[in-house]
Amino acid sequence: MKNINIETIIEINKVIERDTLESSYKLALLKSLIIVIKKFDHHIINSGNYVKIPFYFIIEEWFFYYIPFVFLNIRQHKSRNLVLNSKLEKLYKQIFDQIKICKEDDWKCIYALIYKKYFSFELDVDVLFRELRRLIISNPMKFMGESEYYFFPKDRIDKIEKVDRKEFQKFGYFEIRKDMYLALKYLGDNFYGLSTILYRWEDLLKRINKFSSIKEVKEILTHNIENIIRDTSEIKELFQHSTVYCVWTGKKIKDFNVDHLFPFSIFFNNDYWNLLPTDSIINNRKRDKIPSPNLIEKAKERILFYWEKYKKEFKYFDIQRKIALGSFEEDDKYINQIKNKSAFMIEQLGYMPFEF
Repeated sequence: MKNINIETIIEINKVIERDTLESSYKLALLKSLIIVIKKFDHHIINSGNYVKIPFYFIIEEWFFYYIPFVFLNIRQHKSRNLVLNSKLEKLYKQIFDQIKICKEDDWKCIYALIYKKYFSFELDVDVLFRELRRLIISNPMKFMGESEYYFFPKDRIDKIEKVDRKEFQKFGYFEIRKDMYLALKYLGDNFYGLSTILYRWEDLLKRINKFSSIKEVKEILTHNIENIIRDTSEIKELFQHSTVYCVWTGKKIKDFNVDHLFPFSIFFNNDYWNLLPTDSIINNRKRDKIPSPNLIEKAKERILFYWEKYKKEFKYFDIQRKIALGSFEEDDKYINQIKNKSAFMIEQLGYMPFEF
């Protein structure tokens, strides 16, 4: 593990445990920052004593965090009857109005359908993402820490050129100190960060709202809807009339599961590259474990074989892979990248490896 400054850990801990909370926005920003560092570290750029982080992915996380809160009208602010602000809530509701099949209190339904439309690049989020960015800059980025823009220097926040996930760089970057980035990268996910953030967020909401009729606040905060958004039907259909081999064992299988190479509960990714046919018994044994670099290397030819099929069948396979793993000319380099991510999650973050 990299040398991490203890003073930086104390600074972050002060924000998480003792910073004044008028709303959930600081917690949402820290949570999204930890998740983005874990998922998109390959897109983070060194800049002297700072690192540059793509702003687009922070907004993306926020967008999904607040879908159920806006849909159920769960206030996020102590002194105002607001979830975000009136303009943002109106923009969210315009998206909800496009989806007519969900019951008025079925947040899992609306979340899952928006998730699918968004990651199929079928959702217009231009104005909404711009407004979320304004709110984040003017509120949690400004007031987190000892003084205004202490952790997020305003003069190090880029302007927007374009709102497009396929060209996320054009949404601009913001910068944080490298010592803060390292603390969040190595400690934020497992050591103290996410569990404390979720606890404080839940506690805040209980004080702001009356939860006698809302039993799902923990599910909302943890996005515990994997069974809905783990839609693997396209992969099932693709191999419906084909000979299928388990990606991990190489054995021929008739009835197969579709495994998330990196578990959805950890990596929050439902892209095609991450979905691979697997023997149901092996998949059950793997569950939320991370395939070891050694296992990935052994399965390399089968992974590449399935990826070739996906390239031909799925329009967004390449762009999904480039966003999630980086931009490489050769497929072998993508294999090396998932091996590197596997090693980091197992060796540095302490996730259980999967081998057999």
